[in-house]
Amino acid sequence: MLFRSYTSKYDQLLLDIYKPAKHLIINSTGNFLDTYLKSLDNIDSSHLNDLNFFISTRFDVMFYDQFKTWNIDYNKFNILFIETWGGNEIHRMEVCDVIFAFPTKHFEFFRKAVYDCYTNPRYNDRNGDLHRIYEKIIKYIGKSSVHFVSDAKQSTAGANDKEQTFNSFFYLCREEIDKKFINK
Repeated sequence: MLFRSYTSKYDQLLLDIYKPAKHLIINSTGNFLDTYLKSLDNIDSSHLNDLNFFISTRFDVMFYDQFKTWNIDYNKFNILFIETWGGNEIHRMEVCDVIFAFPTKHFEFFRKAVYDCYTNPRYNDRNGDLHRIYEKIIKYIGKSSVHFVSDAKQSTAGANDKEQTFNSFFYLCREEIDKKFINK
């Protein structure tokens, strides 16, 4: 387990729960991708040699089902779904950026695709998400190496409520972390 996170009142708790091999807790830069890239830079080849599969996600996600029940292809770069609000053309397609799962052989291509999203954001005034990573990652690994876990278009927008119906995989539990996980 490796992680990089923004500082919060839960710093020590995260370290106690996850017991990471390597970590860095920083002040927020206000730019999600800046921090995301730095966390990927924390991972060196010695870490990758010990891994077969890589999962990148965020701390404030509550998944409805166990990962092992998902339609994961362990030989491909897995994206949960295409966003309902994205276009169908590759250059307009937007995908869920909450979790990515892939064999370690795709790690360097993932890092390059994240960097591409950072340097060429979907909106000129905003570089802070990976919704357009699909068009970036296929430049490196090809369409046939990408697998969508769900064939149905779904949405991360509005996924802040446990009872949400925007997607069938998760909700973002930023407000519930205290109640459900910390102060059980």
